[in-house]
Amino acid sequence: MDLIYNHGIRHLFTAVKLPENPFQQRLACFAAGLMNAIAASLFLIQRPTAALLLGAVLLTLQAIVILTHFYTLSWMYGAPTSMPKKPSLAPLTYP
Repeated sequence: MDLIYNHGIRHLFTAVKLPENPFQQRLACFAAGLMNAIAASLFLIQRPTAALLLGAVLLTLQAIVILTHFYTLSWMYGAPTSMPKKPSLAPLTYP
C-alpha cells in the first residue's frame, strides 16, 4: 500500500512521501502474509479447525499491533541481538 501511495496517489494530492518501513516491520508483515497464505491453504485441503486456529492467532497478533504498535516477531527477532554482553571478570571498584 505504501508503494501505491508513494508512486501514485500522493502525486494527485501533492502530499508528502511516506517514510520507508524498517526491516523488523517488513519482517512482521511478511510473516503475517505467510500466515494468511497458510490459513487459506489449510481451508483448501479441508482442515478448517487448523485454519481457524491459525487465524485466531493471527488476529490476536494483529490486535496487539493495532492497539500497541508492538510487533511480536520484531521483538523476537531483536531479542538475541540485544542480549547483554558477557559479564566482565574485572574486579568491582567502589568509590
